Amino acid sequence: MATKNTQATPLTEEELLQKAADLQAQSEKLEADIKAFETEKKEFAEYRETIDAAVKTNVALDEDLKNREASLAEKQTAFDTYVDETNESLEKREAALEEKTGKKSGESEPGLEFEFEEEPYKFTDSAPKLITVNGKAYSQKQIVENYDLALQLIGGKSSLIIKIS
Repeated sequence: MATKNTQATPLTEEELLQKAADLQAQSEKLEADIKAFETEKKEFAEYRETIDAAVKTNVALDEDLKNREASLAEKQTAFDTYVDETNESLEKREAALEEKTGKKSGESEPGLEFEFEEEPYKFTDSAPKLITVNGKAYSQKQIVENYDLALQLIGGKSSLIIKIS
Protein backbone atom coordinates (compact mmCIF):
# COMPACT_ATOMS: atom_id res chain seq x y z
CA MET A 1 0.00 0.00 0.00
CA ALA A 2 1.26 3.23 -1.00
CA THR A 3 0.47 6.28 0.98
CA LYS A 4 -0.36 9.32 -0.86
CA ASN A 5 1.14 12.42 0.45
CA THR A 6 -1.28 15.29 0.23
CA GLN A 7 -0.12 18.74 0.78
CA ALA A 8 -2.26 21.75 1.36
CA THR A 9 -2.03 24.17 -1.44
CA PRO A 10 -2.48 27.80 -0.65
CA LEU A 11 -5.55 29.54 -2.08
CA THR A 12 -5.21 32.07 -4.72
CA GLU A 13 -6.22 35.63 -4.07
CA GLU A 14 -9.29 35.17 -6.20
CA GLU A 15 -10.33 32.10 -4.23
CA LEU A 16 -9.70 33.97 -0.98
CA LEU A 17 -11.91 36.84 -2.14
CA GLN A 18 -14.61 34.36 -3.15
CA LYS A 19 -14.44 32.67 0.27
CA ALA A 20 -14.59 36.07 2.00
CA ALA A 21 -17.64 37.04 -0.08
CA ASP A 22 -19.30 33.69 0.75
CA LEU A 23 -18.59 34.20 4.46
CA GLN A 24 -19.94 37.76 4.28
CA ALA A 25 -23.12 36.55 2.54
CA GLN A 26 -23.58 33.78 5.11
CA SER A 27 -22.98 36.28 7.93
CA GLU A 28 -25.61 38.65 6.50
CA LYS A 29 -28.05 35.76 6.05
CA LEU A 30 -27.39 34.70 9.66
CA GLU A 31 -28.06 38.25 10.88
CA ALA A 32 -31.30 38.39 8.88
CA ASP A 33 -32.32 34.99 10.28
CA ILE A 34 -31.54 36.19 13.82
CA LYS A 35 -33.65 39.35 13.26
CA ALA A 36 -36.50 37.26 11.85
CA PHE A 37 -36.21 34.89 14.81
CA GLU A 38 -36.26 37.78 17.28
CA THR A 39 -39.31 39.25 15.52
CA GLU A 40 -41.11 35.89 15.61
CA LYS A 41 -40.10 35.46 19.26
CA LYS A 42 -41.54 38.91 20.09
CA GLU A 43 -44.75 38.17 18.13
CA PHE A 44 -45.05 34.82 19.89
CA ALA A 45 -44.63 36.52 23.29
CA GLU A 46 -47.35 39.05 22.38
CA TYR A 47 -49.59 36.26 21.12
CA ARG A 48 -48.99 34.32 24.33
CA GLU A 49 -49.89 37.40 26.39
CA THR A 50 -53.09 37.74 24.36
CA ILE A 51 -53.89 34.06 24.92
CA ASP A 52 -53.13 34.35 28.65
CA ALA A 53 -55.40 37.40 28.91
CA ALA A 54 -58.14 35.54 27.03
CA VAL A 55 -57.78 32.55 29.36
CA LYS A 56 -58.03 34.84 32.40
CA THR A 57 -61.10 36.49 30.90
CA ASN A 58 -62.60 33.08 30.14
CA VAL A 59 -61.96 31.92 33.71
CA ALA A 60 -63.58 35.10 35.03
CA LEU A 61 -66.57 34.64 32.72
CA ASP A 62 -66.91 31.00 33.79
CA GLU A 63 -66.90 32.08 37.43
CA ASP A 64 -69.47 34.78 36.70
CA LEU A 65 -71.61 32.25 34.83
CA LYS A 66 -71.47 29.83 37.77
CA ASN A 67 -72.47 32.63 40.15
CA ARG A 68 -75.37 33.65 37.91
CA GLU A 69 -76.52 30.04 37.54
CA ALA A 70 -76.44 29.64 41.33
CA SER A 71 -78.38 32.89 41.75
CA LEU A 72 -80.89 31.80 39.13
CA ALA A 73 -81.32 28.43 40.85
CA GLU A 74 -81.97 30.22 44.17
CA LYS A 75 -84.52 32.51 42.52
CA GLN A 76 -86.20 29.54 40.80
CA THR A 77 -86.43 27.72 44.13
CA ALA A 78 -87.88 30.81 45.82
CA PHE A 79 -90.36 31.25 42.95
CA ASP A 80 -91.40 27.58 43.08
CA THR A 81 -91.89 27.87 46.84
CA TYR A 82 -93.98 31.02 46.36
CA VAL A 83 -96.12 29.33 43.69
CA ASP A 84 -96.64 26.27 45.91
CA GLU A 85 -97.61 28.44 48.89
CA THR A 86 -99.94 30.53 46.72
CA ASN A 87 -101.59 27.41 45.31
CA GLU A 88 -102.06 25.99 48.82
CA SER A 89 -103.56 29.30 49.97
CA LEU A 90 -105.86 29.37 46.94
CA GLU A 91 -106.98 25.79 47.56
CA LYS A 92 -107.73 26.63 51.20
CA ARG A 93 -109.72 29.71 50.15
CA GLU A 94 -111.65 27.74 47.54
CA ALA A 95 -112.40 25.05 50.11
CA ALA A 96 -113.58 27.68 52.60
CA LEU A 97 -115.71 29.37 49.93
CA GLU A 98 -117.13 26.03 48.83
CA GLU A 99 -117.95 25.20 52.43
CA LYS A 100 -119.54 28.61 52.94
CA THR A 101 -121.59 28.74 49.73
CA GLY A 102 -122.05 25.05 49.10
CA LYS A 103 -120.85 25.47 45.50
CA LYS A 104 -117.60 24.69 43.79
CA SER A 105 -115.83 27.52 42.01
CA GLY A 106 -116.38 27.25 38.32
CA GLU A 107 -119.99 26.11 38.73
CA SER A 108 -122.26 28.72 37.24
CA GLU A 109 -125.59 29.71 38.67
CA PRO A 110 -128.53 29.79 36.32
CA GLY A 111 -129.32 33.28 35.05
CA LEU A 112 -132.24 35.23 36.46
CA GLU A 113 -135.51 34.74 34.54
CA PHE A 114 -137.87 37.71 34.11
CA GLU A 115 -140.60 39.20 31.95
CA PHE A 116 -140.16 42.33 29.91
CA GLU A 117 -143.19 43.78 28.14
CA GLU A 118 -144.98 40.46 28.72
CA GLU A 119 -142.20 38.47 26.98
CA PRO A 120 -140.08 35.92 28.90
CA TYR A 121 -136.33 36.61 29.08
CA LYS A 122 -133.43 35.17 30.98
CA PHE A 123 -129.86 36.20 31.78
CA THR A 124 -127.48 33.61 30.36
CA ASP A 125 -125.93 31.20 32.85
CA SER A 126 -122.52 32.64 32.01
CA ALA A 127 -123.64 36.26 32.58
CA PRO A 128 -121.83 37.90 35.51
CA LYS A 129 -123.83 38.60 38.63
CA LEU A 130 -122.72 42.26 38.47
CA ILE A 131 -122.97 44.01 35.10
CA THR A 132 -121.53 47.44 34.36
CA VAL A 133 -123.84 49.70 32.40
CA ASN A 134 -122.82 53.29 31.68
CA GLY A 135 -119.93 53.03 34.15
CA LYS A 136 -122.04 51.77 37.08
CA ALA A 137 -122.33 48.17 38.31
CA TYR A 138 -125.81 46.65 38.65
CA SER A 139 -126.95 43.23 39.81
CA GLN A 140 -129.17 41.18 37.51
CA LYS A 141 -132.10 41.89 39.84
CA GLN A 142 -131.47 45.66 39.73
CA ILE A 143 -131.42 45.57 35.93
CA VAL A 144 -134.75 43.68 35.81
CA GLU A 145 -136.32 46.21 38.19
CA ASN A 146 -135.09 49.20 36.13
CA TYR A 147 -137.11 49.40 32.89
CA ASP A 148 -134.61 51.69 31.10
CA LEU A 149 -131.63 49.44 31.86
CA ALA A 150 -133.50 46.32 30.76
CA LEU A 151 -134.62 48.10 27.58
CA GLN A 152 -131.05 49.18 26.89
CA LEU A 153 -129.71 45.59 27.17
CA ILE A 154 -132.60 43.89 25.37
CA GLY A 155 -132.91 46.54 22.66
CA GLY A 156 -129.14 46.53 22.20
CA LYS A 157 -129.28 42.75 21.71
CA SER A 158 -126.85 42.09 24.53
CA SER A 159 -125.41 38.59 24.55
CA LEU A 160 -126.05 38.49 28.30
CA ILE A 161 -129.84 38.20 27.88
CA ILE A 162 -131.70 35.61 25.83
CA LYS A 163 -135.39 35.40 24.96
CA ILE A 164 -137.07 32.26 26.22
CA SER A 165 -139.37 30.68 23.67
